[in-house]
Amino acid sequence: MRDTALINLRPPLNLNTQFSKEMERFQNQTLRPILKFQNDATIQLLKRSQHFIKIKAQYKEVTIAELKELINNFITSNLTFRNTLIGSIIGFMTMDELQFYLDNTSEINKRIVSMQVERFIDNLS
Repeated sequence: MRDTALINLRPPLNLNTQFSKEMERFQNQTLRPILKFQNDATIQLLKRSQHFIKIKAQYKEVTIAELKELINNFITSNLTFRNTLIGSIIGFMTMDELQFYLDNTSEINKRIVSMQVERFIDNLS
């Protein structure tokens, strides 16, 4: 029941994953829809992070490349924020997806952070 409800919450992305490898299929079928669904929430997490606000205030204007580096450095150095961000994504996984995540935590965390940095850039620039 929980798994069906979670899947029904996700926006459809219509990505062809027929010839994708397992990790790429997980990224496209699970991570992308969850990241899209959680977009407004994760943007608010970043915008309201006092630590990020202080860092960003040091710059009057930044290029997209500088903003990307700034956000990436912030996420990788602030473990509390990083773990909150990752938790906001894995909390929307089905039990099977969670099992796959637990078997591949390191690789999937890297993908979540990388994809989320791109979403932040798209929304903040």
